[in-house]
Amino acid sequence: MSKFKILVKTTLTPIALCLTLAIAAPATAHKGHHQKHDGMRQILSELSLTDTQKQDIRQILKQTREDRGLFSTDAKSLKKELRGLVQSTEWDQAAIESVITQRQALIQEKALQRATNKNQVWNLLTDTQQTEFVAQLETRKAERKAKGIDGRKKQQA
Repeated sequence: MSKFKILVKTTLTPIALCLTLAIAAPATAHKGHHQKHDGMRQILSELSLTDTQKQDIRQILKQTREDRGLFSTDAKSLKKELRGLVQSTEWDQAAIESVITQRQALIQEKALQRATNKNQVWNLLTDTQQTEFVAQLETRKAERKAKGIDGRKKQQA
């Protein structure tokens, strides 16, 4: 075998393969679970907001991210505590029920905080912007439905 063929097989072929994968990956990438529900932020970027509205919304979204971090820390500690109780040698029903109740309360508090933040953003919009926001939301919902994506897993028959 000639040196050129060996060079092609050992060097150039893997390089070409890596380049092909690097170029093709972004084109075939799907949205991650963090990006799927970012419709509100996308719609807001399409509205004609004043500088004051943009600044206020940024502040609300910043607060939302900080809140999410706090909830995440609490949820992880409760999950760890529950795992420890379940994996213990003795069954303590009262303690497990207590941790489960705490987790449910945390989930409810997180949902309430998210709804409050969305309401704060909504109240910053003018009537025209609110109408346009709803129209954009309905358009996106129709597009997802046309693609067969409704946010829930399809049940198999």
